[in-house]
Amino acid sequence: MGDKSGVGIGIGGISMLAIFVVLCMTTLAVLSLVSARADYALTEKTALASKQYYSADAKAEEKLAALLEVVEDSGDWYGYAQSEGFEVFSRRGAAIVAYTAPISEGKELYIEAELAVNAAGSATGQWNRTVWQTRVVE
Repeated sequence: MGDKSGVGIGIGGISMLAIFVVLCMTTLAVLSLVSARADYALTEKTALASKQYYSADAKAEEKLAALLEVVEDSGDWYGYAQSEGFEVFSRRGAAIVAYTAPISEGKELYIEAELAVNAAGSATGQWNRTVWQTRVVE
């Protein structure tokens, strides 16, 4: 009888190791795929939110520019502001015009601009943007 003096892993051990390695690689591949899909979904959501914000921002800038053009032309800026949906109120001797631009469901852009007025209530042409912020709407 032959005496085996060497100890080896044998074909069964190598097969088990190969199966283990394939399972580990498959698990890592699936985790990478899931992570990539989650990153893609987040990127799409962020891109949509940015597009909606900048669209609202551009509309608000246009409305404010149109109002300031009326102010510079010494027109009836108060009547124009009210007809365009601005809220007009007074704070510390200046006229404040406020406007809300919808961004998306649940969010809006709130704008306040301060117009310097003289004693007669006419705008002097000087203005300052005081608030330009995103707010959550309930």
